[in-house]
Amino acid sequence: MDRERINAKKIARDYAKSIASAVQVEEVVLFGSSARGQMRYDSDIDLIVLSPDFARMPLMERLQLLNSMRRGSALQVPMDIIGLTAKEFADLKKSESPNLRRIYKDARRVYP
Repeated sequence: MDRERINAKKIARDYAKSIASAVQVEEVVLFGSSARGQMRYDSDIDLIVLSPDFARMPLMERLQLLNSMRRGSALQVPMDIIGLTAKEFADLKKSESPNLRRIYKDARRVYP
């Protein structure tokens, strides 16, 4: 599959709609190369799903839920999907880790 032609925003929006039955989706953001417009043939799509439902859900349960919603998707594109609350996402901006601050800086809202 030619990943240079992949529309990461459309894939992210479609994914957000598909998980709306499982969690309340406040926002979905792209980060990484797809957010910076630097996707290559070997790139994946990096997503953060923001939901208040994650406040009472352990990290592993979030990851399992978000990844299970990809099964059966017509378009099998490599994706890294992270589930956070809005506060957890905002806290990335203040992180001591330059990598986490960059995720916040690069993030581009694609849904709603």
